[in-house]
Amino acid sequence: MQKPLYDIIAFDLDSPLVTVEGLDELARKNGHHQQIQLITQKAMNGLIPFEQSLHQKLDLLRPSQSDLVELGLTYINKLTPGAAKIVNILKLLKKQVIIITGNFHPAVSVLAKHLRIKHFICNKIIFDNNGNYRSLDPHSPLIKPGAKG
Repeated sequence: MQKPLYDIIAFDLDSPLVTVEGLDELARKNGHHQQIQLITQKAMNGLIPFEQSLHQKLDLLRPSQSDLVELGLTYINKLTPGAAKIVNILKLLKKQVIIITGNFHPAVSVLAKHLRIKHFICNKIIFDNNGNYRSLDPHSPLIKPGAKG
């Protein structure tokens, strides 16, 4: 039997659950913040498609698997005040809490595990055998504009 929609509560990651933007954090870490902001502005102004902007950002940042685990730990340290409490209250009310975000595994899974959220939908990055960035997984569910909406 499928649960009624109101028994499933979905959160985006940036802003509702954490106070930082994932790609901005990665960009600050490796000195590409201004370039990332420029790509974001181009996409928001319709000069380049969203999916192209995402590929450009990731090709510039090239986050490793360990970078994304570290980002997940940053998410834990930058939880939005009250977010963990709200998640816990919703669970006590027998609501299924999920995360739907354009951010990336494993960063999302680190936070989800911390909040004891079992289900999340996020984008995936393909890494080589050493954990280095290869590419954005083309089958990631949220790389197309409007995919979350």
